[in-house]
Amino acid sequence: MAHDVVGLAGHDTARGSAVSLPLPFWVCLAAVFVGWFPCDTLSTTVGALRLHFHFFDVAALIARPSRLVTGVNRGDVLTLPFGVLCLAAIAAPLAPRYLRHRLARFGPCVPLCLMLTCGVILYCVTSGDTFTAAPGGGSIANALTRFGNTLAEHASAVVARHITIGLGVWMSLPATVYLARYGLMLSIVRSANFATGASTSLGRR
Repeated sequence: MAHDVVGLAGHDTARGSAVSLPLPFWVCLAAVFVGWFPCDTLSTTVGALRLHFHFFDVAALIARPSRLVTGVNRGDVLTLPFGVLCLAAIAAPLAPRYLRHRLARFGPCVPLCLMLTCGVILYCVTSGDTFTAAPGGGSIANALTRFGNTLAEHASAVVARHITIGLGVWMSLPATVYLARYGLMLSIVRSANFATGASTSLGRR
């Protein structure tokens, strides 16, 4: 991998360069696409009902965690925009090859950052309090709020025991780690090449 990065950094400095990306890069990019779209990210078993969720459904689950037991409507207002965002994140690792902007070097890290961010947010919204007491509410309202949260926590625990991480996560997560590592190595190599070129230029002067 280091040899591929060095070769790309040394030659692929212009947009549309003919230097090809390494095969593992393309394999990982394909794995992310397959893991996010055709494959399941999560599945929930509620009695005899089994619900399947793809990665592009995560935004809808974050907005309403109860969909873990009711399912996600493919026509949900968040599904299509987040699906487009997922496609853009998959294309982001190609940014260093076709864009000269210095932030483009971080493109390969985008899929991993998106997965980690969504995972953390989904965990937070599903483990937080479901009900909140109204400001100025009396002791009865607070007691009912605590009771509702206790029931919600019990229901969440029951559901959590029936949530399975799907093949999509196991396929895409290692691939995003590879892409992020590739991007970081590429950034380091290009920075070193730039520093070398600058010192050479100063030496000639």
